[in-house]
Amino acid sequence: MKKILFTLSIITLFFIFYTNKAFANLINIQNVNFSNSYVISYFENRVSRILGTNFNIMLNSDEKISYESLEKEEINQYKNHIIHTEINWSLADEIFPRESDATIIDVLTGESFRIRRTFGTNHADVEPLTEEDTRIIYNLWGGHSWTQRAVIVITDTNHVMPASMNGFPHAGLDGHPVLDVVDNRSGGYGRGQNFDAIKGNGTDGHFCIHFADSRTHGSRNVHSGHQNMIRNAQQYIIDNF
Repeated sequence: MKKILFTLSIITLFFIFYTNKAFANLINIQNVNFSNSYVISYFENRVSRILGTNFNIMLNSDEKISYESLEKEEINQYKNHIIHTEINWSLADEIFPRESDATIIDVLTGESFRIRRTFGTNHADVEPLTEEDTRIIYNLWGGHSWTQRAVIVITDTNHVMPASMNGFPHAGLDGHPVLDVVDNRSGGYGRGQNFDAIKGNGTDGHFCIHFADSRTHGSRNVHSGHQNMIRNAQQYIIDNF
């Protein structure tokens, strides 16, 4: 009897999720093409993650599944977030302005750390908030590295965005006042303004986070490596949020 009731509940939910507007309001997603196949694949993925089992196997299983066993924290974790699968730099620049904080999730490992956007015009220049955040960054990149990694930016205003980040701090010195003209800035940047705003975090300078269509500060070109990582981050959001 419980199995029949559960199956009927799933069928009912399918009809609700077929209504694209209702689905959009329920999970608060923007900028998604809500085809029926997307709605179904999202629901299957979400159920599988919550119950810890494959969705199709679950429907044909004799397991007795209790609704009380659902992880409510998992279900509600991103309920009030605005989730962007695609977002260009001009909009990301507004959503994630200077002096705002965010949590970064590394797509490959799921590790997270905290950052603040301190500078950046063509893309976001960010700094870790604490020494622990710096330690996590260095562990992920294996030390200082210009390698791009796919990341998810979750702002403190509850926006979720795909992005790409490098792991090489540059253009600043932690032991000097911000924006003072100094010599020997990190990353081989020589003499210039000190772009290190957060002191005592174990980092000299800042890191770069790119979004779709953002450009480098030097050449002002769209960086293909960052754009490739952003596409990986987009897929991660579709699969996991």
